[in-house]
Order: sequence, then C-alpha cells, then structure tokens
Amino acid sequence: MDTRVDYSIFLMMRFKEYPHLSPKEAIVLASKHTGGVIISAVIILGGTFATLMPAGIVPLSELSIAVITGLIVLCFVLLPIFIPALIALPDALANVMTRKKGRSFKSGGRIISFLTSRNKMSLGFFLLLYCA
Repeated sequence: MDTRVDYSIFLMMRFKEYPHLSPKEAIVLASKHTGGVIISAVIILGGTFATLMPAGIVPLSELSIAVITGLIVLCFVLLPIFIPALIALPDALANVMTRKKGRSFKSGGRIISFLTSRNKMSLGFFLLLYCA
C-alpha cells in the first residue's frame, strides 16, 4: 500500500506543476512524464521481492507474490486508468449537472461551484488518498 501512495503522490506532484492546463490535459502530461520513472521503480521493487521466492519459505513466497501482484495492478490499472478518471470526475459531474436545463439546483449549485473552482486538484488528491 505504501508504494501505491508514494507513486501516486509522485504523479500528483507532477500534476500540480501544470495549473495552467485543464485537469485532463495536465494528468495526461504528468502521466507521460512520470510513467517511465514509475514503471522502472516498479520493476526494481518487483525484482527485489522476486528474490524472496527461491528461499523456499512459504510466507516469504506468498509475500513476494502479493507485492508483485499489487505492483502490477498499480502500474497497469490504477495509475494509467483509475487516477486520471478520478481527476476527470469533477469536470464530468459539473458538466452533467449544468446540462440539465429548466431545473433549479440551489444546493447543487454550491457543489458545482466547489467542483469547478481551483479545488479540483485538492479533491482529486483527496479521492486518490482515500481510495488508496
């Protein structure tokens, strides 16, 4: 779990370097720049835990298989798909709420203004840490 948080924080810090871009463009650019570093770190960490397998001790083998499986899921599912989806979620919710014409959203208006403000990055980062 710690590795997921470390790599996610690394990605989100790179994401915050692009405040002038839309969140979708910023997360794509951040993923493009940090992807190689994160994948190589996952390979090194996976290789380190893979060295525990030949020891013949069952708990060590189980631990290494669990960690390597978690790293593969992180590298190929969470970072490229799940985190960008969480970043794009506030924009998508705001678009859905504003498309409905003829309805009054007094309480929803506060939510939309919160989602469309500069809090999008903080909300995405909070959701990322909450789900991890």
